[in-house]
Amino acid sequence: MTSDYAGYSEWKRWDPSQFMVCGPYEQRYYKGELGGLELAGRKIVELGFGNGGFLRYAMEGGANVGGTELLAEACARATERGARVYMPDLSDALAESAGNFDLIVAFDVMEHMTREQLLVLFDTLAALLKSGGHVLARFPNAQSPLGCVTQNGDWTHRSALSAQVLMQILTGKPWALVRAGDPFMVLDADSLVKRIGLRLRYAARRGIEWTVNRLYGLAITLDPNVVVLLRRD
Repeated sequence: MTSDYAGYSEWKRWDPSQFMVCGPYEQRYYKGELGGLELAGRKIVELGFGNGGFLRYAMEGGANVGGTELLAEACARATERGARVYMPDLSDALAESAGNFDLIVAFDVMEHMTREQLLVLFDTLAALLKSGGHVLARFPNAQSPLGCVTQNGDWTHRSALSAQVLMQILTGKPWALVRAGDPFMVLDADSLVKRIGLRLRYAARRGIEWTVNRLYGLAITLDPNVVVLLRRD
């Protein structure tokens, strides 16, 4: 682990007591983001599992899930809780089960990598996945001015990405873009007033996005983050 990540868990304010805890909000978010992709019986890797919320969600969904992480303390906690931890370069996953994984997820990971590292990563992911397997990734949205807040708020971010830039990097590689767009918004809340407020805010954001796209002849999401689903062909 490079010195850039010293104290990263503390800076992110990850509570060790909440490691691999996935509350109701997170459960609804992951379910929505997966968009119907099955978990039960699937072989899954999470890149950069951080505080472990998705690991827990996938395990409880019946998946055979493991992950990678640069933070030694997170790896130790995941191992203690029975999660499989792979090497950061996934060499052990390749040796163990190349071509047999169904899904690879990466929430807020790819922006930490250079173009060269991304090319190596996607070659590895292509070797890991079954034909027709998927990669689900979320990263700061470089096509939106709001994405600058997320992109420039972390010293360890290396690449400004968008769905368009990612597909440019992957030109000639065995990847097809299934969808790209706003992160899933959880509109449930514990009171009627909060639910109404969330829906009004969501409608206002989509209205502003629609207006900007029509005014400037664009077809982009303006959210600070963008989510892409890729298929390995």
